[in-house]
Amino acid sequence: LLLLLLSVLAAMVAANRRPNANRPAVCDRPPKKPKNGISNGYRVFYFDKREGKCQCFWSYYGSRTLGGNAFPNSKSCRNRCGGGKARICSRQGTKV
Repeated sequence: LLLLLLSVLAAMVAANRRPNANRPAVCDRPPKKPKNGISNGYRVFYFDKREGKCQCFWSYYGSRTLGGNAFPNSKSCRNRCGGGKARICSRQGTKV
């Protein structure tokens, strides 16, 4: 009985270590970001595995062109990949 309880507990701990196990594979492929930050163009959202939430950046190209896990808005990013809400996507050189 004790071994059964320990094995169930170990399985629960292992499942909690893999929070992205149910995410689609596309969420693991980062989009191509511009080398330097820009302040115009398209706002692109992507899932940041390290932080576990959607992030954003500005790009000269739309989300479909960039590929990877690029999304046109925060809601579609969260619906597809989960995670927390994105921070405000400020333009480069401006204060939030």
